[in-house]
Amino acid sequence: MPNEFIRPVRNELSTSFRQELLRQEAEALAETAESTNLLASRLLADALRHRASDIHLDPQGQGSRIRFRIDGDLLDVAILSRAQGGRLLRHFKAISGLDSADRFRPADSRLTQIVDGREIDLRIASLPSVAGEKLSIRLLDRSRVLQHLDELGFTDEQRDKIEQWLKNICGMFLVAGPTGSGKTTTLYAILHELRLRDRCVVTIEDPVEYSIEGIVQTQVDRRHDLSFAQGLRGMLRADPDYLLLGEIRDAEAADAAMEASASGRVLMSTIHAPDAISAITALRNFGLADHQIASSLRMVVAQRLVKRLCRRCRKQRGLEESERQLLQSLGLPTTAQQTWTATGCVDCRYLGYDGRIGVFEVWRLVDADYDAILHHADERALRAGAASRGLRSLAHDGWLKVEQGITSIEEWRTLSGTYSFD
Repeated sequence: MPNEFIRPVRNELSTSFRQELLRQEAEALAETAESTNLLASRLLADALRHRASDIHLDPQGQGSRIRFRIDGDLLDVAILSRAQGGRLLRHFKAISGLDSADRFRPADSRLTQIVDGREIDLRIASLPSVAGEKLSIRLLDRSRVLQHLDELGFTDEQRDKIEQWLKNICGMFLVAGPTGSGKTTTLYAILHELRLRDRCVVTIEDPVEYSIEGIVQTQVDRRHDLSFAQGLRGMLRADPDYLLLGEIRDAEAADAAMEASASGRVLMSTIHAPDAISAITALRNFGLADHQIASSLRMVVAQRLVKRLCRRCRKQRGLEESERQLLQSLGLPTTAQQTWTATGCVDCRYLGYDGRIGVFEVWRLVDADYDAILHHADERALRAGAASRGLRSLAHDGWLKVEQGITSIEEWRTLSGTYSFD
């Protein structure tokens, strides 16, 4: 009889893991390194099969809950007994070099494993809690094909702006957004374009998420005092043409980025900012002077991710009056009579969505923008000026994807909680 704690919330997400767990119990197999390794491999295989970016193993009462993060959402996979959950937790800590007996301090590590014939990087993080130890696993599939710019969700107009920069490549290119908004994917798509050229491309990342042939990739190493800023300054002595700095996260990295750009190198990086214009404020907050920003910055791409509607089960519905009023208040077109909404079917695991797509704001700076920056214009003034010259906001780009049936108005409205539409 199956263990009472084995209650998969979504059977379709844990097929091979659940079958192996039930087999081991039915055959009364003793807990061995081999049996635990097989169980862990089945869990990883299920996660990869369903495009999960993370696995969560959380203490819950007398049991342990397993969840997959798919398209940004955490989905329940199974409830295990505390013994079964502890068995998996100790296994992942042990194979990643963490002390399985140390349950009272946060710890993290990484390792590479072959799962279903694919090389997978695992980033393991453990965290003590009052209910017990929590484990999270980030999965990075090295065999995953890098996306091209055409696949990310840019409109033709936005893509043309980026192409113009690539044809006359110079200065600094920034991608702005919160954690998990797809910034690294966009930068890698740019790198994919650059690697085809007869140039030297060098990166400093934390961590290196995907290996790109033809590019020299360096990783931040805090144990050996290799920070973003130190790595970037070292890269300047390696005769690079193009530089990628994983993130401008502090004043030291911002200074190093400006130093690199002033040397005539092309520099690409990410920054935490709610939209393209706010990247200027972020750079100012890191202590950079307006003349430094104006002399280096050439383009800012701000982005978010929204879920794609499942095209097999999406349904049309009318636009509600409150939604029409919201669009009107944002200055967006209100001519649409119908929008699409999620329902759910077997093809999308009854979620109504299948994958994600980017929502973008692409700001290619011109002389008027530089004049405004040099006169220390605030965000409102910079935004108004850029909008008058055709800058399409994140809200506007998202709404276009609603009108096209790519995403739902419910998904679009979630964006309003992460940035201002003003």
